[in-house]
Amino acid sequence: MDNWESYATGVYAVFQHPAYSGSTTGINAGDTAAVSNESANNILDPNAGTPGTQSYKVTWQWTVAGTGYIRLTTANTANKPNPLLDLTKGLSLYLKLPAGQIDLQLMIRETGGSGPIGANGGQTGTIEKTATAKRINSSGGWQYVYFNIPNETWTGFTGNGILEGTWGTLEALAITAVSSDPTTAFTLYLDDIYQGPQQTPQSLKVYVNSITMSSGRTGNNYYARATVWIKNSSGANISGATVTGQWSGAVSGASSGATGADGKVILQSPSKKNGGTFNFCVTNVVATGYTYDSAMNIETCDSITAP
Repeated sequence: MDNWESYATGVYAVFQHPAYSGSTTGINAGDTAAVSNESANNILDPNAGTPGTQSYKVTWQWTVAGTGYIRLTTANTANKPNPLLDLTKGLSLYLKLPAGQIDLQLMIRETGGSGPIGANGGQTGTIEKTATAKRINSSGGWQYVYFNIPNETWTGFTGNGILEGTWGTLEALAITAVSSDPTTAFTLYLDDIYQGPQQTPQSLKVYVNSITMSSGRTGNNYYARATVWIKNSSGANISGATVTGQWSGAVSGASSGATGADGKVILQSPSKKNGGTFNFCVTNVVATGYTYDSAMNIETCDSITAP
């Protein structure tokens, strides 16, 4: 239905800003919504399309942490307002929530119509809302959300709690604050809204690009250092990844540390009097939003002899 690739950055498309709806409560002034190139979905199911470079960025601040409600409506948006949905099909969307927690529900207006999907379906008809909210927890990466429209349980917003007809509009995404969440300032990115069967998002992977060994000494005690470089399956450096490795040979023990902006971390061995051969192997990499695939490693183990 939309991936926000065809719009200029900074414009409204599909959704209004949070305070546009009179149903929105508990947010401070200054909320925004606009097409953005800050972040784009990178886990899109290959069967659904090709990842782009833009998404839709929404920001707001709860007046009181854990309290508030947003009706992120599509009513009269400048670009693609009131988009029609085929109510016999599911709805997929991808989102990124860098901080906090929200509860997410889908709102559909029973407008009727005959398509096509994404066309302006107008604003005539009652509104139903999914009865069960989907809890979205903050993550460093993109997440996949699927609404199985024909099989969801519905509750009335202005309707009777029964989703009727075969066509309606995506009236809004309903966002509710989580009472136990202390976060007040929120940024939410939305991307790749599609209709059809449930998708299989890509599993983003990280791997060891290289290990560079060096050594040092303090008096007669020698130690080794392993500089481990972590990248993802797109070749980008990954910061904040926790790398764990095992030492053997002259010494034994484990070391761990987090990568910096350059994707690298330096792990140091215990010291050994008069030195020897220091062997190092990466045993695990943990990075938010990624899976460690050791089979992709260019290098997993290395060694150095000192002196």
